[in-house]
Amino acid sequence: MAATGSTFSIHRSTDGETIEGNLKVLLANFVMALRNGSTASQPEIEPVDQAVDKRVRTAKIGSEHRAVLFQITGEKDRRHFVLAGIYRNEVAADKARRLQLRVNPINGVTELIEKPAADIIAPASTVVPPQQTVSTTDTPPLEAGSLAGVSPTEKQKADNTTDNAPDNVDATANDGDTTGGMAPGEPDTGVSSPPEEPTVPDNGATEKPHGSNRTNPAQFLRSREYTPQLLFNELGIDPETTDIVLGLEDESYLGAALSHRPGWEQEAITGMLLGYSFDQIAKDLGLDTSRKDTAAGTPEAVGNNAPATETEEDDRLIDGLKHPAVRGEFHFLTSDGGDDELKKELEKVLDALSFNKWLVYLPQAQSRPATSDFSGSSRISGGAGTGKTVVALHRANNLVNCTIGGKSSTGKSADNPGRVLLTTYTRSLADSLEEQMSLLAPDYRQAKKMNEPGLMIAGIDKTVAMVIQDATTEEVMAATKNVLGFSMTTRPGVLEDLAAANIWTEVIDLDSGELPGEVANKTFLTNEYQAVVLAQGINDLAGYRRATRTGRGIALNRKARTQVWNLIRAFNQTCASEAKVTFAARAAIAAEILITRNTTIFDHVVVDEAQDFHAGHWRFLRACVERGRNDIFLAEDAHQRIYGQRLVLSHFGIETRGRSQKLRVNYRTTAENLSYAVKILDNEQWLGSGDGDDVDDVKGLNSIRSGPRPVMEILPTETAEVDRAAEFIRQWKKDNPEATIGVLTRTRAIVSRVAAALQEQEINAVTQSLKKALDDADCLVTTMHSAKGLEFTNVILISVNKSMLPLRYKAKGLGADEAREFNRKERALLYVASSRARDKLVVLSSGESSELLPAPTAATGN
Repeated sequence: MAATGSTFSIHRSTDGETIEGNLKVLLANFVMALRNGSTASQPEIEPVDQAVDKRVRTAKIGSEHRAVLFQITGEKDRRHFVLAGIYRNEVAADKARRLQLRVNPINGVTELIEKPAADIIAPASTVVPPQQTVSTTDTPPLEAGSLAGVSPTEKQKADNTTDNAPDNVDATANDGDTTGGMAPGEPDTGVSSPPEEPTVPDNGATEKPHGSNRTNPAQFLRSREYTPQLLFNELGIDPETTDIVLGLEDESYLGAALSHRPGWEQEAITGMLLGYSFDQIAKDLGLDTSRKDTAAGTPEAVGNNAPATETEEDDRLIDGLKHPAVRGEFHFLTSDGGDDELKKELEKVLDALSFNKWLVYLPQAQSRPATSDFSGSSRISGGAGTGKTVVALHRANNLVNCTIGGKSSTGKSADNPGRVLLTTYTRSLADSLEEQMSLLAPDYRQAKKMNEPGLMIAGIDKTVAMVIQDATTEEVMAATKNVLGFSMTTRPGVLEDLAAANIWTEVIDLDSGELPGEVANKTFLTNEYQAVVLAQGINDLAGYRRATRTGRGIALNRKARTQVWNLIRAFNQTCASEAKVTFAARAAIAAEILITRNTTIFDHVVVDEAQDFHAGHWRFLRACVERGRNDIFLAEDAHQRIYGQRLVLSHFGIETRGRSQKLRVNYRTTAENLSYAVKILDNEQWLGSGDGDDVDDVKGLNSIRSGPRPVMEILPTETAEVDRAAEFIRQWKKDNPEATIGVLTRTRAIVSRVAAALQEQEINAVTQSLKKALDDADCLVTTMHSAKGLEFTNVILISVNKSMLPLRYKAKGLGADEAREFNRKERALLYVASSRARDKLVVLSSGESSELLPAPTAATGN
């Protein structure tokens, strides 16, 4: 019987039953009864015969399920229960027999280990990531000549081309190239991470295409002589984990292959593949490896001899459940304000187990930046699906609750919170953030307007508009004069992109013809206006002549600068006369208003999708918040920069050096889809917002999930593509009526044609809202740009043709650097689209496929 005041931890089970409906109610009652030690309604907890761990128990939850849990009794009979999962009656006992809760003998972390049945234990040489083949039930029958993705290893390629190959794929075909596939620190934080962009030593991997930056894990470990025993002695990594890694040739599959292992081990292995030392890895994960000098042998041998008594061992288990490195796997129920608060916390945890684990279970790589107290601005970067938005949400919530550093730098408290802004690039993305924050913190202190205590969630341009709307006529006149060189007596409206392009075309006609075509074009002038003129606050010729133009590609002498300035001045004059300015200029005007007032409107700012913010946005955000502790936090991915230009944020007074971290574990996309998507990024250099050559690579990026390989098909016409897409959609909806399906393409015109054609085939395709697509329709048909920030169960990319990606007419007349940047954005756009799929990805083309797609092998005929 449980003693009064028993404590409880809940593991983020990945293979148990979905906890919802009546099962959720029954489980909540069960946990509360154990937690409170009620003698009137104590659940019956039964030991398990022949179990690996004598602490394991099962308990009846309703008529069809049993809880698998561990009962731990520490010093002074303090009793703690660890819920490992909920399973159906017929499998619960077998599951319980194979589970072991233990303290890592080297680092003190509590680990939940599942011992495989003897008949499924495989030697390291045969360990391969799960589900690498394409089942014939995964997709409808494919037409001859189709290609199903890229396999991870030579062995797997051989396997996948024989018995496991679908009927529609040539079993003799070479599946593809195996050479590529697809953390905050400063003295006063108490948190350490690698340098912003560490120099990674030679890793012993096979030669890779330029730009791929991918690592062969097996070759890496062997080249460093990282044996199973060495990694156990240094960090406590189980030899079984090292054996698995020694069987991997593509790092994309690291997470999926280690999905049954403790999460901290995956983070540690990822750090090794990046070239970090054992000491650095231990420091990043908060591991105390002081025991390593006295420990030896296997985890089991050391573990059995470490504690003097069973009580001491149980105490270590309980303490290890609170270790920062296990926050992504165990949640220790902490509410001490009575049953009501405990029930609220428990409900949130149970909801997280079923649908949104990110609400509660943050791995150390995400938890650290979400909770750290920084001396200034800070930054995270990472590929699609690595949890950047999750970190931004948690950090914003922690800031408004003043739980970072115990108290905000403004001296506010949870009862009197500071002014926090959570912002992103578009209105739809802001709406999504608001919905997710309502899940994370349903009762969060909401600020409806700027300068109000609490958390305001708004798109960046909406926030700019608030400042403009609040300004006096005098403030508007002064700010527009400072930004444009011309005063406006009315609040400036928005000059949309098409209207701005038309004005640039008109002012270019004023040029004498002496400027070369790559300068006298609207793309160059738009970028020059944003990245140089607005970024540096230039409003006259003298200022433009002095301006720094680093990174602009085309050098301009004194005469050329005068000619370019005349065009920019004419553009500004037209804007002033029409009382409309570009979004970038509007943000710069709002910044001038705040600077003139000598006041700020927020204490902390959290930015999601920061890679697309332009110079005006950064000037505005710098003016919004005073420089200081935790002032600006940003999340970015240079590979998803589909709108803005690369900017160095230190030029705007936003310094993140020493306070930057990269996320490298993908929690959304399968390893197969990730492997395909990152190949799109090859042969390009991607730079982040840090100083100098802040290269943002995909090295170490891996997925925790595995699934079917992407399918590529080339068809005769767009009509044939739509017919093929309809086949996939029908099959997917038949297999899983709850599947969310996105059909993504490059232009709005194709969206309209595809949606109409699908409707003619009695497929309910919508083009407007994701919510409507989920609730009422079979699929959402939208542009690749509009899909930014969304995710789907399955995705079809349609009309990925040479004429569509890159969209060549938009590059007409561009100089070499501008054209290169345009192609880079088109490549980023295709990467964004490819990474929207959680499970299945299909790429359809007609005629000649896009040159941006990963090259299929000659044997496929595609």
